Amino acid sequence: MQRRLPVRFVDCWDQHFEHAVDAARGVLGNDWPAVYHASPTWRFAMPAGICGDAAWVGVLGPASDRVGRCFPMVIAAPLNRSEAVTQALLQGDHWFDTLARVHARAQADPSIHAEAFDGLVADVAGPGSGDPIAAPQPPQPLDWRSASHWRFPLAQGAAGAAQLGGLWSQLTSAGDWCLWWTAGAARVPPTLLATRGLPQPAAYAAFLDAAHAGAPWQSAGDFGHRADAETTQNRRIAFPLAPAIEVADTPAAAAPRTLLPDDLSELFADLIVPPAPDELPSHLGDVLEDGPVRYRADAALTLVAADDGLRDPRRQAAAVAHALVDELDVADLAGGVGVLRQRLLASHAPLRRRGEDLIDPVSEDAAVVVAQLNHQHAAVLRIGSAGVWHYRHGRLHALFAAGEAADDDSLGHGGEFDDLLFSRVTAAAPGLGAASGPVCEEAACTVATGDRLLLMATQALVQLPLELLAEALALPSIDGARARIAAAAGFRSPAVHWPLAIIEITP
Repeated sequence: MQRRLPVRFVDCWDQHFEHAVDAARGVLGNDWPAVYHASPTWRFAMPAGICGDAAWVGVLGPASDRVGRCFPMVIAAPLNRSEAVTQALLQGDHWFDTLARVHARAQADPSIHAEAFDGLVADVAGPGSGDPIAAPQPPQPLDWRSASHWRFPLAQGAAGAAQLGGLWSQLTSAGDWCLWWTAGAARVPPTLLATRGLPQPAAYAAFLDAAHAGAPWQSAGDFGHRADAETTQNRRIAFPLAPAIEVADTPAAAAPRTLLPDDLSELFADLIVPPAPDELPSHLGDVLEDGPVRYRADAALTLVAADDGLRDPRRQAAAVAHALVDELDVADLAGGVGVLRQRLLASHAPLRRRGEDLIDPVSEDAAVVVAQLNHQHAAVLRIGSAGVWHYRHGRLHALFAAGEAADDDSLGHGGEFDDLLFSRVTAAAPGLGAASGPVCEEAACTVATGDRLLLMATQALVQLPLELLAEALALPSIDGARARIAAAAGFRSPAVHWPLAIIEITP
């Protein structure tokens, strides 16, 4: 199903990605469902002539229906001037992020049927008409003829925008190249891809799992630490949202110089942000003195982290989560929970290795949940056995739903298109440092004055019945609601040690 996209674009896109999905299924085999649902949201920019006469910008993310059919969902907008693509890459972060959040919200909220989703997309303003800024100097030219598919580490923040703009300005003189970039997922590090035309079907598996970035990909630069591709299950239910933009073409004046992967460190030396170190924060001793709940008022962020399972004073996973959120600058949190998520997942491997020690093994498994408010929107993240519940006017909605799919009435009237928007996952899952790898998910929702968000970590809490949670959240005071839930879970410790938080939305 498509809305407001020209037939030429839809026919080209659908036919191409149908073959790409088939090829990826063949490569991934039995791992296909887990890998596909763990794949990240990608932003893209393509010149005119690839999918019709216009240039296009937008987002691409995983979607599936209730019987398991999978197909990438695309939200895209056309641009009729080549300069508009450059400006979108340099200034359009907020626009791309908004589209990603729309996609994510549709995945997380079963009440959004096809018409409502279409309205959310239609409400997104264009990439903006701010004062044009000069494109950055292009990086040192590559011999683009040596490969049709390139991979680069993606820089963060303003450096990432400069990287995109600089590379795009070079590619417009090298042929019909498309750019694809993502903040990453457990199986994919922050990555920038360049493909001649749409990616070959054989190349699509690398969009889902970087472990399959062999031929035809030419990888350039150091991608740094990445969570174990074989054990980390990271499913993104919801994430940033976006619309569209454009650029041009001239042969290179100087003779091209071939740069192999090791040479690329000089190409983006000033742009690449060093990856998170593969080590744990120091000074963890008193991190949990204030309990499992952390508030960052400067970033409107709340974190709840607790070690799940049998009590063991040697365990560190929850303390690591607290230390990581404490040490991040407010600038790292200004763009959402992406940087925190990356740091948390980077800590998984060293935490897991503590359980492999032959002399003094420590079994780690921490449940972590994060919520960040931005005006009327809430972005949430969970790792392991944790969850977020949204309470409004007596009704409770689990943002990370468990159990079987809702019936047709609860999904609205969008038919198969609705099916592609929604997917279900279990609330109980391995956490940070667990032997089988963490389940990491993101979701999003809109909030209004009077709403409450319930954040809970550990199996003892997430298994409580929804009816009990709704009754507790209906109580007039937050303290009373927390006490009701803690009593039902059998907690006898002081309130400061309960791994649950309630956020009340105020004017």
